[in-house]
Amino acid sequence: MRNQKPVKPWRNKGYREFVADNPCLYCRIDGRSAPHHCRDLVETGCGTKPGDQWCIPVCDKCHTALHDYPDYISKQTKLNFIADSLNRWMK
Repeated sequence: MRNQKPVKPWRNKGYREFVADNPCLYCRIDGRSAPHHCRDLVETGCGTKPGDQWCIPVCDKCHTALHDYPDYISKQTKLNFIADSLNRWMK
């Protein structure tokens, strides 16, 4: 079995900005959100941030909470946003 090079995560600044223009997924506060990479939805290598397709918009307060409590926002809510967001981005 050959050693395969790891696949590089997808990075797209425009998509991250698109995500950040949405209200916070948890508290729904309007304004510029921070794109949070959901490590709990995808397996990545140690110290590797998931690709940008795994981003959700969160305000600063909720972003801090997510780092302390990954289930602060349910996995299903995160996946629903990601699916909808990627569909809107591709149009």
